[in-house]
Amino acid sequence: MLLALIILFLGFLNYVFFQNDIVLFKLIGVHPFKSFPIPSRPVRLFFTGYFSDMAWCISLCLTVLVFSELNYFGFYGKIATLALPILTELLQQFGIVYGFFDWYDIAIYTAIILFFIPAIFNLKRNCHEKN
Repeated sequence: MLLALIILFLGFLNYVFFQNDIVLFKLIGVHPFKSFPIPSRPVRLFFTGYFSDMAWCISLCLTVLVFSELNYFGFYGKIATLALPILTELLQQFGIVYGFFDWYDIAIYTAIILFFIPAIFNLKRNCHEKN
């Protein structure tokens, strides 16, 4: 769980340093310092467009993994929680939640979730010795 919190915090720091004009900061009255410029366009795009999204999706998956191991989630609870990143993108697409819909976000969320599915749903192969 600590790893999930650290990754989530790194995503937050990414907003503070590289994209500090987000709605959350405006709502809570926080005015971080001026964003750091990133000269490389691909690197800037990664940090301003995807890093924080990846961080929160990985943190969510790690949290689901921990809660699954503690038997806090059943099958449908896991599915519903893992669907949150994709659901939030769809809500943005239809204007229900403020934000910018992005197919790349959906692709990234899907890849991250698919990476974690074997562990979350205990799909690991068990090696048993023959008796």
